Amino acid sequence: MSRHRSLLLAHHHEGDRRRCATIAGHDVCRRCLVLYPVLLATMVAVTLGVGSDLPVSWRNPLVWLLPLPAALDYAAETFGLLRYSRRRQVAVTAVLALAGGAGFAWEMHASTTVSAWAAAFAYGSCAVALTVIGWRRQARVRSTHADRAALAATAARLESIGLGRLHGS
Repeated sequence: MSRHRSLLLAHHHEGDRRRCATIAGHDVCRRCLVLYPVLLATMVAVTLGVGSDLPVSWRNPLVWLLPLPAALDYAAETFGLLRYSRRRQVAVTAVLALAGGAGFAWEMHASTTVSAWAAAFAYGSCAVALTVIGWRRQARVRSTHADRAALAATAARLESIGLGRLHGS
């Protein structure tokens, strides 16, 4: 009998527990575990003046480009081009969180407009679309495997009663 761990801050299904860290017996989404603390710490640091010497003209490109590795990683995993990697997930999520934290801080406290909300909406929309595509893709794969298993079981039953090779006799 397998022991069921509770999901504290995890929005993953049982089959995706590898994407979670276990903390005090609870599964916590690893991406969320990195994203939110790093994003909040970056927001506080930028608000307190860290990186204030960064040229304003660099802000929008950083807010839009730094999340790109996380988006590409998520897309590549969804389409089966990359296998899941904890280290890669943590690394790209940390970079994403730095961009988000800095962007939101700049947007709240700077006189220039930084499109952090637009970037968050755009990347978030892509993530939702990829998630739906991934679910549909997984359902299709599960359905195909179930169909193959059912066909194999039917063929075995027909073979067991001597009807398995009627067409080639």
